[in-house]
Amino acid sequence: MHRPEILAPCGNKEAFEAALRAGADAVYLAGSSFGARAYAGNFDRDVLLSTLERAHLFGVKVYLTVNTLFKNEELGALKDFLTPLYEAGLDAVLVQDFGAADYIKQHFPELPIHMSTQMNITAEAGARMAYEYGAERVVMNREITLSELEAIKKNVPIEVEAFVHGAMCFSYSGRCLLSSLAGGRSGNRGRCAQPCRKLYTHEKNSGYIMSMKDMCTLTDIPALIEAGVDSLKIEGRMKNEYYVAAVVAAYKELVDDYMEGCFSYEKAEALRDRLKEVFSRGEFTEGYLRLSSRESSEIAKAGLISAGKQGHAGVKLGTVSRVGKGNIVISLDRDLNVGDELLIVHKGSEIKLTSNVAAGAKNRSGSSGGTVTLNCPKTRELISGIEVRRLKNARITAETEELLNTRPKLMVEAEVCLKTGEPVTLRYNNVTVTGPVAEPASKNPVTDETLKKAAGRLGDTDFVLGDFKAVNDGQSFIPVSVLNDMRREAVEKLISSITENYRRTAHSDDSEVVDHQTDNPEEAAPLTENSEETSPAGLSDNNLFISVSTKEQLDAVLGTGVSQDAVIMLDLGLGLSPEEAEDILIMPSQTGKKTMGIMLPYNHSLMEDSPYLKLLDMADIIYVRNIDDYYVIRSRMTAGERCVEASRGKQIILGASLYAYNDGAVKHFTGEMGRVLFESPYELNKQELAGIDYAGSAGYIKHIYGRLPAMITAALATKKRALEIKDDKFNYFFIIPNDKLYYNVVLNGLPECLFAEKNQFERCLIAFTNETASEVRKVIKEYEAGSEKPDFKYTHGNFYRGIE
Repeated sequence: MHRPEILAPCGNKEAFEAALRAGADAVYLAGSSFGARAYAGNFDRDVLLSTLERAHLFGVKVYLTVNTLFKNEELGALKDFLTPLYEAGLDAVLVQDFGAADYIKQHFPELPIHMSTQMNITAEAGARMAYEYGAERVVMNREITLSELEAIKKNVPIEVEAFVHGAMCFSYSGRCLLSSLAGGRSGNRGRCAQPCRKLYTHEKNSGYIMSMKDMCTLTDIPALIEAGVDSLKIEGRMKNEYYVAAVVAAYKELVDDYMEGCFSYEKAEALRDRLKEVFSRGEFTEGYLRLSSRESSEIAKAGLISAGKQGHAGVKLGTVSRVGKGNIVISLDRDLNVGDELLIVHKGSEIKLTSNVAAGAKNRSGSSGGTVTLNCPKTRELISGIEVRRLKNARITAETEELLNTRPKLMVEAEVCLKTGEPVTLRYNNVTVTGPVAEPASKNPVTDETLKKAAGRLGDTDFVLGDFKAVNDGQSFIPVSVLNDMRREAVEKLISSITENYRRTAHSDDSEVVDHQTDNPEEAAPLTENSEETSPAGLSDNNLFISVSTKEQLDAVLGTGVSQDAVIMLDLGLGLSPEEAEDILIMPSQTGKKTMGIMLPYNHSLMEDSPYLKLLDMADIIYVRNIDDYYVIRSRMTAGERCVEASRGKQIILGASLYAYNDGAVKHFTGEMGRVLFESPYELNKQELAGIDYAGSAGYIKHIYGRLPAMITAALATKKRALEIKDDKFNYFFIIPNDKLYYNVVLNGLPECLFAEKNQFERCLIAFTNETASEVRKVIKEYEAGSEKPDFKYTHGNFYRGIE
């Protein structure tokens, strides 16, 4: 049975040492650029190189995160950034951006690529895309279930990495613009401000409705191993070394237990309880792993949202049973230790205490089931029955410190050869150093014990002496200082001999980015049917696209003059069902035989039983929103005569969520699909958008009106109606359910509107989401008038300010 690696987060040097000492098999970390946690400590180049060497010394792999979206001017910096790390033996890079991925494949062909969870691969189709691309591993989304993981491992020959512990994103990774829209700090650029952890008001209630519980899957280790998962990923590059050490140690212990046939669920539960005291937002969740479906009832049972205190909530220690003057009596549910840090929250006020009582004290004070009296300020504010929580367990902290202070050592075999008239030699494993010629001893010859002591003086190194052999004639002398110098030289050579196996030579290849290869060249052939000559009739003359999400919006659009020259697209991502879309597409009388398109759902995979498949043949234009559907459409259009014929002349639009941020990404997609039309990224500013080269494609389309999707989430039980929420700065958002596909779309409350710029773009998109028919007509009226300041509330999004 395959043993999965335990993959630890490292935000700084201390966290790396903690991971090493706790037994991690691999670590993931970021340099000073291009990582998806820009506010972690991260590593400069020199520290990265020394970390690589130290990790490889102990057989630990290092994966570097370059999983952000790259602006055009940033791609060139990748080569200088990666070259020394590549040469030092970097084990893999995590990527989100296809422009960056292709660049890395060109310049560093031997460097394994892991497709980051930020790429939003949610299904088997996306995993197969990653495999055909040549990626070594795919990091699946946090929303994946055990059955889905098992199916991917069964059907796709690629390594699979799954999140098993730590913070969870409310949104599908890579599909969140909330931080970007709220303040220009993009999660896609590693600068998320975590607005999902804020308090939101909805229907006169307030709550942390988007704040997820932390994940813990210790009890799921047997199922994860049986499913064939290759890597168990622990989240937490913003966490300290205590967190890293405690969590890694727990997962390592239980994985080892399972592989040795002695896994205990009771032990797993005890370790789970222990990790709550290290860091948790209240109760843990198993996330989506155990879901049998994503129906509302299953999501509700999973209990994914942490509605209470944000940040570390610790565990319940007991309750206040009596309040005195300057002190309180606590009835304990757990043992108490000297130095434990406690928290009492009452009527919005927080009282923090530090215990000076240990378990087993007189009269069972400090022991579970007993009571303890502690000094306490602000006792006037307290009453009996209030919960007391423990935020820091001094015993666990001490045990973790002991682990952190235990330096790992590699055992070496040593041999010293000392014979008069011959050079003295010292060997550690396969490394030998030679010293001066040994002289005959005038008084006391060097003993075997002296040789062993000199060879074993390894206390300040990463080695410890194992088997030792002395080849000693018993008549020779060599100064101990010489032996010490030889030992230091041998240690340096031993380190080099181990780490040398990882080293590579970078090639100075400045040619064009190479096209990726697959096992099936026919499958990967560019889509040649999608050319100018075979584009839908009149498409090249259209510069306005209008998408609608309801039949009422469609009727309102068709009742305006602007619809005569516009391409109409049916948005299947919100409320419009495939059956409704089919009825519209087969009834030309409704649309006046217009060029019609469909916008596929936000999160979806076009599997064989998908009701959306038949719509691909009926529509003139297909707008794609995610990598799984992209792969299916790409494969479908090159897979056989019927599919090619059905797809001939169709225009493919790659939505902004496929992230063509740079020329390299554009070239990647056009290399695979031919003359696709790109929707411009939502986060780039005016100058950055103008700098993208769409050569070889059908050009671009710019979103000029509509409520942008701030998040796509599976974390809420879908409702039958939209929900409006507001944050503490009175920014508002709409949560729109899609109960057929079991996700919610969080829309920005204010629509983006760029009517004043509409003549600057090749093609424009007006996207209606939750507008009423009258609002639709008003928006179109303002568009036709070319209003620089339309008569409704709106935002310019990131068009003028851009993002960090």
